[in-house]
Amino acid sequence: MPGDINTTSRLAVSASINEGFSIFGISGVPGNVLLNRKTGAYRVVSGAYAIDRFESDLAALMAGNSFSTINAATIEKILTDVHYYGNPDAEIIVLVYSDLLCPFCKRHHSDKTVETLTANHPAGVAMVFKNFPLDMHPTAELAAAGLYCAGKLGGDDAYYSFLAHAIKASSFTD
Repeated sequence: MPGDINTTSRLAVSASINEGFSIFGISGVPGNVLLNRKTGAYRVVSGAYAIDRFESDLAALMAGNSFSTINAATIEKILTDVHYYGNPDAEIIVLVYSDLLCPFCKRHHSDKTVETLTANHPAGVAMVFKNFPLDMHPTAELAAAGLYCAGKLGGDDAYYSFLAHAIKASSFTD
């Protein structure tokens, strides 16, 4: 049975990477997408920026400024089988495409930028962490598999608890 979970987690990680790249053009991490799940409007914020950058982009998105859009079917696919940090019914979802071993991703997470954004807008903004392991971090895919399994076994709380611990690690082993 563990082989099935391993295969499933690898497929999920591969799908996340493909989704981030093909839909949003993300090629490096952290790649963040502020997505209005009702209108399909989104804004990509590539890199580990401070909260003021996210607040500014959120305000522009909410004001209806012109952004790229995706259709409802694509949004549904992106948000299938995800784990929410914050309100799962929020209108704005911050998709965080990240590598658990990337030093920039670690800084972005330890600064709690997206978590602060969700706390500042508890009813309207939630985060969804998406694995995007880079080839230069050979054990990041194993970490991504562990995160996937934590979510499958324990839901949102276990997923983000594992994330909080895993993001502090320097490598992962079997």
